[in-house]
Amino acid sequence: MVISKFNFSGFKTFSLAVLVLIAVVLFVENGFISRDLKASKADVQVKSQKIVQLIAVNQSMEQTVAYFEAMAERERQAAEQADLVRRSWQARASQAQQQIDKDIANANCADLFIPGADRWVYYNTAVSGHSIQSETD
Repeated sequence: MVISKFNFSGFKTFSLAVLVLIAVVLFVENGFISRDLKASKADVQVKSQKIVQLIAVNQSMEQTVAYFEAMAERERQAAEQADLVRRSWQARASQAQQQIDKDIANANCADLFIPGADRWVYYNTAVSGHSIQSETD
């Protein structure tokens, strides 16, 4: 078997060139990675600022919603109070109508004096020819 003489000097030069090439590739790759990292950091910072702004907007909207909910509750309570007043008025009107019916139940003539008539009568001679007419006629 013949062992050929290997030229280590050329191998060393080739190996050194490959190592230098690998180092250059790694250096360039590191530059790209550093650039991407800086861009990502800037993007994260911009998005963080945007999140802070959106949180502030969200808090403002929460306050607005709370204000309108409170206003709606006040309006609901006012409507309930108005309904109670309306029902009270209707009950008084119904009682007044019953009293009127009771007051005029035995009347023979529209010209007779009726106690309490000033609360429910109005004068309109042009419509019926009578001098006194109830609102229910």
